Amino acid sequence: MFVGKFMNGKTAVLADQMLVSGSMLLTQLLVVRALGIQEYGFFSVVSLVQLFALSLQQAGITGMYMVVAPGMAVGQRKVYKAGMMAVMIVVALAMLVFAAGMFPVYGSMCSRTAYVMFAAGIPLAMFQDMFRRVLLADGCYRSAFVTDILNNGLQLAGLVALYASGMSSLTAVAVVCTVSYLPAFVYGFRSMGVFPSRAAVKTVFTHSGREALWMTGSALLQWFAGNFYILAAGWWLGVTALGVLRLGQYLFGFLNVILQAVENYLLPKAGAYAGEPARLIVYLKRTQKYMLLVVVGIMLPGLLVVSPVINFLKLDASGELMTVVYGLAIVYLLVVFGYPVRIALRALQHSNVFFGGYVLNAVFGMSTAWILIGHWSLKGVMAGLFLSQVILLSYWLGVLQHKYKVLWK
Repeated sequence: MFVGKFMNGKTAVLADQMLVSGSMLLTQLLVVRALGIQEYGFFSVVSLVQLFALSLQQAGITGMYMVVAPGMAVGQRKVYKAGMMAVMIVVALAMLVFAAGMFPVYGSMCSRTAYVMFAAGIPLAMFQDMFRRVLLADGCYRSAFVTDILNNGLQLAGLVALYASGMSSLTAVAVVCTVSYLPAFVYGFRSMGVFPSRAAVKTVFTHSGREALWMTGSALLQWFAGNFYILAAGWWLGVTALGVLRLGQYLFGFLNVILQAVENYLLPKAGAYAGEPARLIVYLKRTQKYMLLVVVGIMLPGLLVVSPVINFLKLDASGELMTVVYGLAIVYLLVVFGYPVRIALRALQHSNVFFGGYVLNAVFGMSTAWILIGHWSLKGVMAGLFLSQVILLSYWLGVLQHKYKVLWK
């Protein structure tokens, strides 16, 4: 009722994103408090696989719907959704077959029940994400909100019950996380208002097949470039280090909500200046200063809260986690600085520059990770993430300077 009466458009999207991001952070804190940092490290591996699958799904499936749906008639949109759901079912089945094939290799890392639950949870998470994004795109804000409340509310309630009962284990956490998707899946499926149709798949490929392949490839490269140092740390330093890094990232999750809201607001504004690049860049440079002031104003009190949170978690790796938190604070300041640059490139339709920047990032990560991590461990990871942002921004700013003769300073 609240969503339907008082919220619409950007407000509803922001509220839904805050619900999802806030629940995700609470989930991580509960899991690491219940299991300890080492088992949480394995949980982080599963979370990374899930985020990888979600990034590809968002780029190649739901992202395409959000682009093409506004130009479709109601009936055509329903056909597209039916085909999209059929594609998702095929993808989910393929993932389950792949997981079954990988069991002899990775099954010994956890119990059989945990492996099955985690393997089933990843495609369920993809369906959940598809439902919420499509419903938001269709203006069905209440339905999207309900799916997220069902999923996240049940998951948090189940994890709290496990922790309070003293029955926490990786297997129990896997069961809770996966089962919590089921009510939301049923509700989301009904809210879509269509049934999967094999015949409708042709409509999906006709409208966005080639573009979906390009977007999926770009998302794959972007995810790899952004997470290579995290993956490399998990490989060389072990799952405990991976758990520390992932927990540190989740502690900064609130900034992602802010940046997403800023992007949703600034893109239409920037698009209005697309025909006047110099004016666009002046506008975004002015916006950049306000963004940095706001983020610094939020980040400084947030850093004061981190130490009590870490004490509550009772982690053996508290010193390493503080190193990661302070390192990520510096990295995120660079990310915030670069966000208006990113928006400028999008408004001026330089997707190729995006791609080129992430190619540079990937090459840098693969050629330097073993040196930085091998010599400085987690501090090397922080250095690598920082230098990756410097390279990315330097390339983007260099292109803007070359094309438009406007110095960004």
